[in-house]
Amino acid sequence: MTSASASRGAILVVDDNIDNLNLLRVVLERAGYKVLPALSGEMALKAVTVTLPDLILLDVRMPGMDGYRVCDQLKADPRTRDIPVVFISANHELPDRIAAFDAGGVDYVTKPFCEEEVLVRVRAHVRLTRDRRQLEDMVSVRTAELAASESQLRELSIFLQKVREEDRAHFARELHDELGQNLTAMRIDLNALALALGDADASVRCKLNTIDQMINSTVDATRRICEDLRPGMLDDLGLEAALSSYAKRFASQFGVECDLSMDREDYGLDERLSTAIFRIVQESLTNIARHAHASHAMVSLEDRDDELLLTIADDGCGLVGGATDERKHFGILGMRERVNMLGGRISIDSAPGRGTHIEVYIPRTRGACP
Repeated sequence: MTSASASRGAILVVDDNIDNLNLLRVVLERAGYKVLPALSGEMALKAVTVTLPDLILLDVRMPGMDGYRVCDQLKADPRTRDIPVVFISANHELPDRIAAFDAGGVDYVTKPFCEEEVLVRVRAHVRLTRDRRQLEDMVSVRTAELAASESQLRELSIFLQKVREEDRAHFARELHDELGQNLTAMRIDLNALALALGDADASVRCKLNTIDQMINSTVDATRRICEDLRPGMLDDLGLEAALSSYAKRFASQFGVECDLSMDREDYGLDERLSTAIFRIVQESLTNIARHAHASHAMVSLEDRDDELLLTIADDGCGLVGGATDERKHFGILGMRERVNMLGGRISIDSAPGRGTHIEVYIPRTRGACP
């Protein structure tokens, strides 16, 4: 189907009366319009499959298929439903006009025609049609541009997430190798010094014990930071062991009881999905620890064939203003972005005083999050 390219527009004129058809044709062509004539409703429906007019002048009373039936079929077709239809009829009665508008017409012209009236009405409707099509073209172009921009932003976000994970893994290795080795060496030297001093006075031995405790706490803090940056258990033993370990450490560190439920021992996930799920849980529990004032949290992972259901809930104070205020919670924004990159969906149910319930549906085969 092609769109007519006449300078002022193309008009399909449908009338079984050849004299009326020729009269309208002369009037419209003299005004600069391209006229597409049709002597029946069937011819009109065939004509619009070849050329898309800007306006249709449609006679009501025609043998075979009348104007109302033609209009019904035009409005039922997505390709032609937006073409304005102006009914033309010798009937002046109000019920006929009402029936025409009920059928989807935008205007009603009575016979015999007044040339000036026909041209004024045609000009107005053609202008509206062309303005609408121009606006639709502009919207289509803008939509395509926005889609391209969104795609580029999504690719950038994916790249930044990947770089972030790589940096985390690098920093974790550096801390473990450099700082860990130095702390180990310090502990060995401290033990050697304590042996060399032998029965030193109590103040010296107390100082040595204090230094030893500081080294031990620094070793523990380094191990905890390394695990937060990139849990070695995630790489070595998989998601299931990493979640179990993290839930226990979370409960011990923040004093919030955390139940973990997994319906499988091994979900068979690749590194990309395992990392993403672990980070979502980590971000959720971090939010609970910082903001929820909860005494109990729950993490659940269920295998639902083509997708995974991850649920995180707490009995805390809930989001201030409810889930509709989540734009203020950057942790939730981060989770949303990560879920979007996975091609999944997330729902958040929260209200002051009744905690927060988060459900994340993650497809196994879509998305590109690192």
